[in-house]
Formats: sequence, structure tokens, C-alpha cells
Amino acid sequence: MIGPMGCGKTTVGKQLAEKMGMNFIDIDNSIEKKLKVDIATIFAIEGEAGFRKRETDELLLAVKKNHCIISTGGGAVLSKHNRDLLSKNGKVIFLNLSSKNQYNRLKYDKKRPLLKNDNPQKALDEMYINRLPLYKEIADYEFMVDDFAIKDTVGMILQKI
Repeated sequence: MIGPMGCGKTTVGKQLAEKMGMNFIDIDNSIEKKLKVDIATIFAIEGEAGFRKRETDELLLAVKKNHCIISTGGGAVLSKHNRDLLSKNGKVIFLNLSSKNQYNRLKYDKKRPLLKNDNPQKALDEMYINRLPLYKEIADYEFMVDDFAIKDTVGMILQKI
């Protein structure tokens, strides 16, 4: 599962995995558990580049597992290597969410390091513009989730796949 932060990859992925009798892997959560610190701390200590390397390492481990749904972080697609790993190792589901709705979902979230700036809406707009072609490049399925509840999104995905 790919898509911008706040689009519901983790929540949808967990429910989808449960309904399909599969395991669920959240890359960000795997990194946090392994290091015993949150993503914001990793960004603060190692910067985005350090985090992205850890993200790729976790993704390499995750794609080797069978019968699982993997939820990536919103920026995992920035790496060509990650995009190749995802597209070559399963079906890629893109949960698309407009940056306006993304902001509405995340405006009170203080744990997102990429939103800790004077204009988080502008940051989200820029990320969306830059990442959208990368999401679309590898997506086998795309679902616009702006106006759908989690259970509706899960239902749409199950119906489509």
C-alpha cells in the first residue's frame, strides 16, 4: 500500500489483511519497534536521508515474506529502488488523497517531522505534486479516498482485487 501520509494505509492495510487472512507489515512501525524510538526522533538524529535508508532496509525484509500486506511510508516511493521492490514483488495499491483533505486529517498531528514548519499545507501540496507521478508509476490499483470511510475503502479494494 502506497500513498501520502494520512491517507489510511495502515488502517486500511490492517483491515484488508484481516479480511484476506494475511499478515500485515507497517514499515514505519517496524522501524520504530526495531530502534525503540519514533520516526520523529530518527529524523532529528539521522535526518531524512538516514530514515530513508532504514526504510529501504525494512522494505527489503518485508517483500521477502509471503502472504502479507505491506504499508509503506508516504515517501517510500522517492527511491527508484523502493519503487522497483514494490512493483516487482506484488500488487501495489495506491490510496490517493488530495493535499487539502490530507491537511484536514493531519493538521493536529504533531508527530510528523515533514510537517514541522511554518506552512504545513504548502509542504503537503509540494509533496503531493512531487510524489503523485511516482505513486501512479507503480500503482496497479488506485483509489481516491477523499470521501470514503475506511470500511468503504476496504470494501472497494476487495471488490476490485
